[in-house]
Amino acid sequence: MARVTKIDNAILKRLNRKAERDARIVENKPTRKYYLLFCEGARTEPNYFISLKNVLPVNLVQVDIDPSGGKNTLSLVNHAIKMMPRYQRINSTIEFEVWIIFDKDSFPSANFENAINKANAHGYNCAYSNEAFELWYLLHFEDYQNAISRKDYSKLLSNHLNKKYLKNDPDIYNLLQTLETSREDLAIQRAINLEKIHNGKSRANSNPVTRVYKLVEELNSYKEEDE
Repeated sequence: MARVTKIDNAILKRLNRKAERDARIVENKPTRKYYLLFCEGARTEPNYFISLKNVLPVNLVQVDIDPSGGKNTLSLVNHAIKMMPRYQRINSTIEFEVWIIFDKDSFPSANFENAINKANAHGYNCAYSNEAFELWYLLHFEDYQNAISRKDYSKLLSNHLNKKYLKNDPDIYNLLQTLETSREDLAIQRAINLEKIHNGKSRANSNPVTRVYKLVEELNSYKEEDE
């Protein structure tokens, strides 16, 4: 008969405690956080955030572009609501943080307000700009506080970039990061100050304001961790 080796009780207890600890770790392991950004069909916002995505940890961010071209602010929110079940079905173990990126532009104030309210009701964040996304670019160069239309931003940005500003420039993120006169840290502080200036006003009447800085700050924290 083969001899049975008896395992010391102290060793058995340690093994059992380890198994219980490992089971708790698996059970309590947080789901992986994932950023899902919904943008309008124009290439301005997607170009910027795709470039930012490329300097962050792999697969942290996905950019979804509304194929309808962003007919209005509400259509982009509705697109996000429509797409979310598909993302959740395909990636059931991922915790999504959803951001919807849009401009007020010349859309009616009611549309703009309703889009933000509807997004928030579904638990989505809004990185909106009033009036245009280009305000975020301009704040890299100067503390701009005047209400202007989106077409005026091109002229101001061309002066700072020392070349004609192209709305769909795929290299704009890299330019903003490398030009000596461009400061992202100051852009964030200036955006915060603009919110304070317009405190108490409706979002549609707060011009200029951009909340893009909140999303950029959050994503930048992963850049620092990666370093």
